[in-house]
Amino acid sequence: NLNWQRALYPPLAAQVNPTATIEDAIYSVVELSYGAQQGHGHVALTLAEVTLAQITAPNFTDYESCTATISYGRLNPAFPLAGSTYGQYGNNYPLVGGQMARIPAFIYSADLLPAFTSTAQGPRVTPATNLTLDGMSASGALSLSTLTPTVAWTAPANARSYDVVVYRLLAAPDANGNTFAAAARIFTSATSVTLPQGVMAAGTRYVIRVRTLSEPTGDAVNAPFRRGSWPFGFADALTGTIIQP
Repeated sequence: NLNWQRALYPPLAAQVNPTATIEDAIYSVVELSYGAQQGHGHVALTLAEVTLAQITAPNFTDYESCTATISYGRLNPAFPLAGSTYGQYGNNYPLVGGQMARIPAFIYSADLLPAFTSTAQGPRVTPATNLTLDGMSASGALSLSTLTPTVAWTAPANARSYDVVVYRLLAAPDANGNTFAAAARIFTSATSVTLPQGVMAAGTRYVIRVRTLSEPTGDAVNAPFRRGSWPFGFADALTGTIIQP
């Protein structure tokens, strides 16, 4: 049974970043050919995960909550099923060359069936709040005087660990149209990270994404790519443009 609390997602854009906007909300039921104990990946059609049913926000503008009964076929009744729902967001960042980079963010929740459909489906965890860099608010553009700043945040409810990615903004789109690239990725159970030497360079612009992970078990620091038990969720928060003079 579908009881999708879709209306909860648009207001969370401001927690992703004050200038972020929502792009879509998606509800899916997938068949997991690799076994439920192996966890899950982001909603995608892969050799190990097949989407059986999917609902989006009509015309990307209708975010009212909805209830319904949905039906779908099975490829293999022996494989476990999982349901997921997420909001997709984006935030714009100016490049030195005058163009704009749009960095995506997500608020995602998933669980095995029938547990997923036994309660209303909505965000399991919300983004970290009060992002700071060396004690300064990081929600808007800011200049730094160090190449090894400390990013810190306040933990939301249900947080277990964090996946921190530093994005380097390119001066202009490259030959493939890319406008940003990952410069570093750090997993931690703390609510602050000091970037090591070599991640940031002078004369470059950056954005940091702090992804809050929520799961009953799991070890993001020592086994970041081995998922814990269900239910699982994550929520992204984005800084403003970080300018290294």
